[in-house]
Amino acid sequence: GFKGFRDDGKQRPTIHVHCFGGKDDEANDEAIARCGRALGCTLDKVGDAVSVHIVRDVSPKKNMLCVSFLLPTAVKSLDRIDLTAGTKSPEEPAEKRARLD
Repeated sequence: GFKGFRDDGKQRPTIHVHCFGGKDDEANDEAIARCGRALGCTLDKVGDAVSVHIVRDVSPKKNMLCVSFLLPTAVKSLDRIDLTAGTKSPEEPAEKRARLD
């Protein structure tokens, strides 16, 4: 939802992304790379103040991680995306699945 973000040049918003990752040494770098791919640009660990911390241990091989960073200035050059395309109007009720019992 940040592609094409237009800021006033004063302050960039801080983003917090929760995700799952392994417990190996590369887990933090992989989580940062996934955030960059989702945004459509790479994250600069220093310039974007990137940090990763473990939220909790969820299984023997996985942790829940939180990746925090300032919104990269590179997103300003990306094309805006329309998040409303194909959505229903607020007046339409949500469709429910039929019960089969």
